Amino acid sequence: MIPTADATSKYRAVRQTLADREFNDEEIETTRASHTEANTSDFSEDVAQRIELI
Repeated sequence: MIPTADATSKYRAVRQTLADREFNDEEIETTRASHTEANTSDFSEDVAQRIELI
C-alpha cells in the first residue's frame, strides 16, 4: 500500500507532537530540579540562622 499525502501529513504531525512532548518533559524535569534546589537552599539557610540563634 502506498501512503497517501493525508496519511503522511498525519504521521508527521504525530512525530512532531511526540518530539515536542519529549522536549517539554526535559524542560519540566529541569525546572522541577531547579525549584527543588532553590527550596533546599532556602531551607538550609533558615536552619543555619536558627542554629545561630540557639
